Amino acid sequence: MSLGAIWFTLAGLLAVGEILTGTFFLLLAACGALAAAGISYLGYNLITQIFVGAIITLLGWFFLYRFRPRKDAQSNPDMNMDIGAHVKITQVNSDGSVDVSYRGSNWQAVIEDKSPPDLNTTYKIKRIEGAKLILEKE
Repeated sequence: MSLGAIWFTLAGLLAVGEILTGTFFLLLAACGALAAAGISYLGYNLITQIFVGAIITLLGWFFLYRFRPRKDAQSNPDMNMDIGAHVKITQVNSDGSVDVSYRGSNWQAVIEDKSPPDLNTTYKIKRIEGAKLILEKE
């Protein structure tokens, strides 16, 4: 079996692994293996094939990592079920923070826009910083 066929087989195995895992990292490794297979069929030696495959893979991983969308767990409702929940203020503290009752316990919270707290207004949890809720008006 030629080196090109080995590279193509490796690329196929990496692509199957990609399908099973659902990440893009193995797909980019498969692209590197395909690049190495192409270099192999052009007649370059094994060291050059490995180098080209590694460079293509590493560049792909770099761009994937650099340009992937970032999700902030503190304010992402898909990662934290408390985001978007509605609360009412139970007490206003002297330091400007407020207490809210949420899920059966008292939480300390702050209103994001620094507006004066209103006990009759329903607020929505925008994000969580440590054990403090950051609220916004509904």
